[in-house]
Amino acid sequence: TLFPYTTLFRSEEACVKRALSERAAETVVLASPEKINSASAFGIGDLTLASTLLVDEPLNEKMSALFQQLQISVL
Repeated sequence: TLFPYTTLFRSEEACVKRALSERAAETVVLASPEKINSASAFGIGDLTLASTLLVDEPLNEKMSALFQQLQISVL
């Protein structure tokens, strides 16, 4: 499953993406720099739903350590 957000502004969309992610073998999250460490009104789920995070720019040390601890690959 490939989602551009882990949080959304529309409840229905978040529910659908949450259900898909829970059933997927792998969930890849695309995260632009402004999305890292931010939140929206409706969550798709905990970070541990993601197996891979795709980013445009390198993460800071603290964020890199968090994803490493959660065993989420960062590309």
